[in-house]
Amino acid sequence: MSWLPNMLNNEDYEDFSHFFDVVKEVFKRDFDPRTLPRFQGRRLALKRHPMTDGLPSTFWHFVTEGAVESERTIELSRCRRIPWPRAILVNSTQVHCWQEVKSTKKGKAKRVLLALPDFSYLFILDDRDDYLLPWTAYPVEYNNQRRRLEKRWKKSTAPPRKDAGAAPNEGNGPVTPSTAW
Repeated sequence: MSWLPNMLNNEDYEDFSHFFDVVKEVFKRDFDPRTLPRFQGRRLALKRHPMTDGLPSTFWHFVTEGAVESERTIELSRCRRIPWPRAILVNSTQVHCWQEVKSTKKGKAKRVLLALPDFSYLFILDDRDDYLLPWTAYPVEYNNQRRRLEKRWKKSTAPPRKDAGAAPNEGNGPVTPSTAW
């Protein structure tokens, strides 16, 4: 994938602090609200709150992991790939893209998932109807996780089965309210 930028190499920097400063600058450049690309003609915005160290929540979800917001930890593999999310947006025709609905504490959340062709990296957008929020992005490290992700993609893109959910039709023509009795 010639369009995918190189990962940042933390060993190119004198210490983690300097490396992390570069990670922040790449994010600020790539996700500057004034220059955000559109995705399939739709506007993107950033999840700003909570702001931490002057950076929006979107940044922290790109570079940290953990289920509890206040306990998320910086993950080196996510930091190294910080140039990838924007490249995936700009080159979305080169990746697998599908939609899913996820149940959350606040109700249903519509998500747009973008995965590299080998399913080794996943970028998730939150669909807010009028706009999209970059939600999180992370490497998919294990082959079994990649296979499950591929199955989810195939399921979402497969045409519906002709017999799925269809009531048996025993007669001449369809059953309608006027002919059901």
